[in-house]
Amino acid sequence: MKNKRLLVVLFFAMSFIMAACGGGTQKETQQDSKLEQQKVVKPDEFKLLADYLQQNGDYINAPIDKGGAPQFVTAEELNDLLGGYLLVIDIRSPKYFAEGHIPGAVNVNLGTLINYMEDEVNVEDYDKIVLVCHSGQTSGFASAVLRMMGYNTVYSLQWGMSAWNKKFAESKWMARISSDYVDQLDKSSHPKAAPGDFPTISTGYDKPEEILKEQSLRLFAKGFGKFTVKADDVWSNPSAYYIVCLMPEDAYNLGHIPGAIYYDFKGSFGLNQSLNTLPKDKPILIYCFTGQGSARVLAYLRVLGYDAYTLLYGGNSFMHSVLLENNLPAFTNKVVHNFEFEESEFSGGGEEEEGAGGC
Repeated sequence: MKNKRLLVVLFFAMSFIMAACGGGTQKETQQDSKLEQQKVVKPDEFKLLADYLQQNGDYINAPIDKGGAPQFVTAEELNDLLGGYLLVIDIRSPKYFAEGHIPGAVNVNLGTLINYMEDEVNVEDYDKIVLVCHSGQTSGFASAVLRMMGYNTVYSLQWGMSAWNKKFAESKWMARISSDYVDQLDKSSHPKAAPGDFPTISTGYDKPEEILKEQSLRLFAKGFGKFTVKADDVWSNPSAYYIVCLMPEDAYNLGHIPGAIYYDFKGSFGLNQSLNTLPKDKPILIYCFTGQGSARVLAYLRVLGYDAYTLLYGGNSFMHSVLLENNLPAFTNKVVHNFEFEESEFSGGGEEEEGAGGC
């Protein structure tokens, strides 16, 4: 009897253990299934960011009178504003800043500009915040990024310090204008590429504001010079780039870089326009008359993940005489002033960005 009772007890014990094990396995399977269902699909960061930019001012594609690019002040306007509710941020290297800057300007490195705006500036204290560089190209690039981030009172000084005083123009704009390639201008029209996929953005964030800030920080950390191309380099091998000409169509027809494709500045880069004709797997070179407009489009495309570059000094760097003959935007002594500037002590360092950008 005792043996029978022992067998019964053992049978029930084993049954209980097997049921418990079987139940656990089933429970674990159900949990695994739920986890699979709960796996978060990675957001399409490009779509999130592109939609956000479109809904929040659409700086590149919006009309100028609606706050769209370019937003700048002339040297005359800036000189008249001095002493008012104005903040001038000079983003040149400390060396060049020390050699001469606009009275009252502060010197801020491009790599720290976003932190400076967030931590050191009360935007509401100023009617205008004006970024200044040598030529208006780096400041155009930087102002576009800040505008996209919501700093709607940020402007760029047109033509940069080169328009402020002859001292600065001589070493920058006046030294860069050229008509060396006028005889090689291409006057044929070239079609846009077929629509394709958009780039992939991978910041790890799922909110568009965070994605935009991370992309902007990365851009500024690299510096403007990393995204620039000189005329001689592109003319030596134009097929290395997908070339976008931002000049108006009548100017495009006067002649352009071989293979360049006409894109309307205000009618091409929206999600429902021709943005998807830009390749995601080939360097894109953008140029305009002066490099100041293309620097802004560069900022926009780089933020969206395109491998984009801007032609330094634009058409002025290879077809200056054609621009002059046709009353198109060309740098001349007429835009150069003799406004006062301040000098300061230079303690050394901070010249790397200047060497890389050259503007």
